[in-house]
Amino acid sequence: MADEPRSEAKLRRVTSQLFAEPTPVNVFVQGEMIAYPVPRALLISASDRFEAAIEEGGNILDLDVRSDAFKVFIGWLLQRNIFEARQSRLAEAWCLGQTWDIADFQNAVMSVLVPSAQAAKVKAKAVRKAYADPGPSPLKAMFAMQLAFDWTEPTHEAWTTTFERDGYPNSVEFFGDIITTMQTLAQLPRRPEWGIDPADYLVEDTMDAA
Repeated sequence: MADEPRSEAKLRRVTSQLFAEPTPVNVFVQGEMIAYPVPRALLISASDRFEAAIEEGGNILDLDVRSDAFKVFIGWLLQRNIFEARQSRLAEAWCLGQTWDIADFQNAVMSVLVPSAQAAKVKAKAVRKAYADPGPSPLKAMFAMQLAFDWTEPTHEAWTTTFERDGYPNSVEFFGDIITTMQTLAQLPRRPEWGIDPADYLVEDTMDAA
């Protein structure tokens, strides 16, 4: 048992706790008055930070996300898979993972979000979600690089036209990130044909690194 991978040991522990747990945590999300009952052990299996928040809230947990993003998280907790395809919901779900330090979840979301951004172009609504809070993040870096990659294509219209028309964040931070990433692309010896690499935007699991 000592050599059992951390994830497998955790899964065994969580599974046994789920069946023994009498009272679920009442989770509330933005814009809804009805609680989502979630097993305490399931939440804590994702992040130890949930434990203190649940204790402080008296078995009530308030999450600063909409139900769509929360359901992405719960789906991942139960099946370790991401079934959502809409970029704005994925971006909000990624931010939920950042708030609670859930690197595995963030990376699972990113693995779906990057191909979507490459295939369907980066959606302005998703970028606004990412830039709702100040400060750098792998999510912002990914969006900025993919947009810079798209907007500097020879056949693309002037990027300032797209910026103003499609409703991208009108912020100094976003504008600065775009300029910086465009300069980075311009300094490369040749333009990459494959676009961005999802591996560049994964989050390190601080628990495993400790």
